[in-house]
Amino acid sequence: LEQAGWEVLTKVLTTAGGQELEDFRKRHGVGADGALDWKTFVEMKATGRGPAPSIEMSTTEFERAKKEGMGFMLALVSGLETGEKLEVRLIFDPANRVSCKPTHGMRFYALDEAPAAVVSFDEGGTEVGSP
Repeated sequence: LEQAGWEVLTKVLTTAGGQELEDFRKRHGVGADGALDWKTFVEMKATGRGPAPSIEMSTTEFERAKKEGMGFMLALVSGLETGEKLEVRLIFDPANRVSCKPTHGMRFYALDEAPAAVVSFDEGGTEVGSP
């Protein structure tokens, strides 16, 4: 699911801004899965079914999100399983704009209520909405 989600996210972000999303998923300690020009950091969470109502970030990811503010984006990719509605929800500055509570890292909840740009796809994988 993670690789499929990454491919969808890369398509959405490249289409939206013309920049390429650099993949940091194999780098440890960055606090993000990727970045656009080292200016906007991106943490992706992918699910096979509908959008997750809550997610957990590691301490490193949360610290990066707090430090970067609007330069940090939480990307929720959902609907990756066959028959589900494919959607990408982009939440900027989640450390300050989403309800959260400490766990082993930080648990973000009520994600469907957070301000977000949402990109949806039809059954053929064609983008039908944009931020």
